[in-house]
Amino acid sequence: MSKSRASYSGSCQSCGAGQKLPDGRLSLHGYSVQWGFFNGICPGSRGLPYEQSYDLIQRYVDSAKRQLTATEAFRTSLLFPATEPKGWKNEYVPATVQDRRRGRYEWRLVEIVRVGGPPSLGPDFWTPHYADKEGKLRRLDIRRWWRASTLPL
Repeated sequence: MSKSRASYSGSCQSCGAGQKLPDGRLSLHGYSVQWGFFNGICPGSRGLPYEQSYDLIQRYVDSAKRQLTATEAFRTSLLFPATEPKGWKNEYVPATVQDRRRGRYEWRLVEIVRVGGPPSLGPDFWTPHYADKEGKLRRLDIRRWWRASTLPL
């Protein structure tokens, strides 16, 4: 028995690419084959084409609206001047097996603590520190942080 070939094609709801429709669904696309497996399959693969349904597009629009609302709320919180000493720290987050994510850097809002400097420099000299995720005080590297009130928007 021979396999029948797809004779119809349609447009992907996610990327807009024209694809064949085996069994009425879009074929796998948007991938590369590396190390013997598919890598990076398009989210619209095996879905209905745009000509038959637009449910995936509607999910993308709803997700974008939710992200816009959260981003605008975050931006509004940044517009007010900081009342307590806080800043943004770029911290390394190690890889986790549960999330299946690689190690990465993330910006995190931290509270800045004044720690006195060497006695020879006088009482007005202080070094900014912050508490890391474990609660240990770490010296704040001035080159890698932003004051919360001076973030570029």
